[in-house]
Amino acid sequence: KDNISIATNNNIISIKLNEVNTEQLSIIISDLLGKTIYTENIQVSQSNSKIPININLNTGTYLFKVIAGNKEYTQKIEIVR
Repeated sequence: KDNISIATNNNIISIKLNEVNTEQLSIIISDLLGKTIYTENIQVSQSNSKIPININLNTGTYLFKVIAGNKEYTQKIEIVR
């Protein structure tokens, strides 16, 4: 079971952390061509939390990369508007 999951609901993207022991996350969103669209470093206050990402993405498929400490999680997300 992954400790990080990425969900979209009504075009609101959120990253859910389960027992992730880190103080900072790096989030990188890129398109399928590898072009970086969005990056953010987030301070994490607790190991179980839900972090909203405020970005307005066009319809398409994106790669979300979340870097937490020395672990890296990548998930493909489809946005339909």
